[in-house]
Amino acid sequence: MRIRVVLSGIAAAAICVTALWFPWFMVMSVEVAPDWPYLEEAAMLPSWTFIGIYGLCALTMFVFGWVSARWNWAKDWQESLLAGAGMGALAGCLIYDFIGVFHFGLIGQEEIFKSFYLEIDQDQGLAILIDALTNTATSIYFNFLWLCLGSVILGALGGLASAVDLEDRWGVSPRTPDSWLFRLPAYSLALTGLAVFIAVIAAFSVFQEILIDAVIKEDVKGITVPPYLILFFVYLTSWVLVVLPLMITWGWLLRSWKTAGMWRATYVIWVLASLGLAGWASYYFIGSVQILFYMGNLSAWLAYFLPVIVLTLFGGVWVGYLSKPVADGVEKYSFSDWFGYILAQGILGGTQIFVGLIAYSLVVTLISIGNIPHLTGTGIVEKTPTQQIAELSKILLGFAEFSIVAGVIGGWLLGLVVLAVRKFLKVKPAPLPQDVLRDSF
Repeated sequence: MRIRVVLSGIAAAAICVTALWFPWFMVMSVEVAPDWPYLEEAAMLPSWTFIGIYGLCALTMFVFGWVSARWNWAKDWQESLLAGAGMGALAGCLIYDFIGVFHFGLIGQEEIFKSFYLEIDQDQGLAILIDALTNTATSIYFNFLWLCLGSVILGALGGLASAVDLEDRWGVSPRTPDSWLFRLPAYSLALTGLAVFIAVIAAFSVFQEILIDAVIKEDVKGITVPPYLILFFVYLTSWVLVVLPLMITWGWLLRSWKTAGMWRATYVIWVLASLGLAGWASYYFIGSVQILFYMGNLSAWLAYFLPVIVLTLFGGVWVGYLSKPVADGVEKYSFSDWFGYILAQGILGGTQIFVGLIAYSLVVTLISIGNIPHLTGTGIVEKTPTQQIAELSKILLGFAEFSIVAGVIGGWLLGLVVLAVRKFLKVKPAPLPQDVLRDSF
């Protein structure tokens, strides 16, 4: 993505993360930690605070979608919509990384904290533990999809609304280099998403099997959420992280097919390869969905599976098709172009790694496993809920930052490799009609 879209997304995320700190960190923790230091401050907040903050965040997304489109000099409604959507995608990922994952992880572990000062027997403790493991998976993974989707929609609406005045252009004229660098993240995200999915399958398939076997062996009673839902929500999110970028690239190829010339052969190769990637991911995802049919839970299938499938497949292709074909730019790439690319790659790729496996593992390790002595009646947990929550927040934040930095470094190296290959093969975009404008996404 272009630097102005990226900077707009970062600014919107900074405002929303700051605002959401109040309800998602300061107030939420009061419900599970009696000794929470912000207890008095939380009690002073009026009842409408949550609604007001959520409204502020929604308005921020809309406004910065507008800013992204006008600052990027979007020339029509398609460019305006894509500039706003790109801003929303980046902002949604950052919000999730820096405050959302903590909030949703805390929701999943809520019952463990509420039972911290209660006397419970082993059966009750095991039921609470298993529910926490399942609830954390559903909360962390599914809410990630909704948070990012909402951010994209609000940003896209803001960008689209800005198209009422296409002559409203902010700042100096944006640069017009070739577009291939700004599209590279979609291809790389499809490949890294596959790697993340492989790790998820290896970890969670064994984890869920062990968990179900333990439930049967110990004859645990009082479980409110069936453990088989863990794989469903984990695979659902992992499937989206692989297939969505693939569908966007398909939209690009479909849009530029007529002007591709001899490069159509590479299009066919990519489509066939991506069909294999999507098919492999879909195979494991469908396997997790089958459990819902066996359990007779068709409502869950209709509520979760079908909408995500439709939005991922058709929405991805539509977004890609809206983008204009890669243009042979009149300017060489500058530092700002590369900086925008590596920031976008770092945010999107880092979030992909973070949400895929790291976030859930950290929450479960620090809270669920850390409280096993109390839940099973075999020992005492030395850290209070407040100490555990503070530690969880700090470690999640550190790993989120690490994931983004890793994505930045990986994106920079990938960009250099692709640039070297393009120079060696003397790859240039196919000439386009004069009326085809640059792609601003």
